[in-house]
Amino acid sequence: MSRLSIPTREEAPAASQPILDAVHKQLGVVPNMFRLIAQSPVALQGFAANNGALTKALDVTPRRWT
Repeated sequence: MSRLSIPTREEAPAASQPILDAVHKQLGVVPNMFRLIAQSPVALQGFAANNGALTKALDVTPRRWT
């Protein structure tokens, strides 16, 4: 039994819904972490921005220091 209530997209605040839609468009699903953070639109916006910045900064392939 979960102690945290994870909202659906429809239960999330209106300001969080466009961000959840963008995450769904990019990943094909909305991970529970995004839905949980969606209870605070400001926190979700910061988390999504941080996540987006990391995907641009970190390469999938390992880097060699030569």
